[in-house]
Amino acid sequence: MTIRPAITLRQGGRLLVLYIGLILLVLIILGPILWLLINSFKTNVDALSVPPKLIFKPLFSNYPKVIIRNPDFLKDLMNSIVTMVLSTGVVLVLGMPAAYVLARFRFVGSVILSFVILATRMVPRVAIGIPTYLIMMRIGVLDTYFAVIVSFVAYNLPFGIWLLMGFVQMIPRELEEAAIIDGASKIQAFLRMIVPLVLPGLVAVGILVMIVCWREFFLPLILTSHNAKTISVLAGTFMTEYGIDWGQLSAFSIITFLPVIAIAVYAQKYLISGLTMGAVKE
Repeated sequence: MTIRPAITLRQGGRLLVLYIGLILLVLIILGPILWLLINSFKTNVDALSVPPKLIFKPLFSNYPKVIIRNPDFLKDLMNSIVTMVLSTGVVLVLGMPAAYVLARFRFVGSVILSFVILATRMVPRVAIGIPTYLIMMRIGVLDTYFAVIVSFVAYNLPFGIWLLMGFVQMIPRELEEAAIIDGASKIQAFLRMIVPLVLPGLVAVGILVMIVCWREFFLPLILTSHNAKTISVLAGTFMTEYGIDWGQLSAFSIITFLPVIAIAVYAQKYLISGLTMGAVKE
């Protein structure tokens, strides 16, 4: 009696190809981040060397120089956090009811309105930059949190509504109808039934909006000068008439990259729970 091996030679070859493909995929995804991390410990000479140097003497002074070179670093970092959090909160508070109405009700022009909402997100920021600047200048709110938050909300709200519509459409109408039969009003059914079920979707949309707000460069550049300047605007200070300091710019990028990673790691349990959205308990 012969014992058949658990994995045949053909299956082993397929697994090997699969693992190699996954490793290559991970390297492609993480490659730019790893290269940025390596450059943050290089001098300009090493960073610009051809072919690239993989063995070099690490330079640890780039990170403290980023903060020393920019006295307003911590203030701008706090400005970015405040504007990002408040803008995301406003987008979710305004976007959830709008997404619910567009996903659940059909009225004259609802399809056109949905398309217009999505189309506004396709408008490049350069096209809305000058009008936004003139409006903020006329009402006297340049270089304030208000100007940055309003511009962030205006640009990200259509994106948030469009994504949240998909999450609302995944929830069966029977759940709302059951709540209404039990005596709940439309608003109560929305707050007590829809919002808790869409919570993973809200977290996912919130993370995406946070990332967009955090990395936004053009709008804060034209709307702020000192008081409300965000951290992304500081990236331009590493480009001078003498060239680009690639080591410090890489270190700056890694520092500003960490908060987004921390947010994503903290909220991953909500993202995973989103896989079970739409299930109906019989």
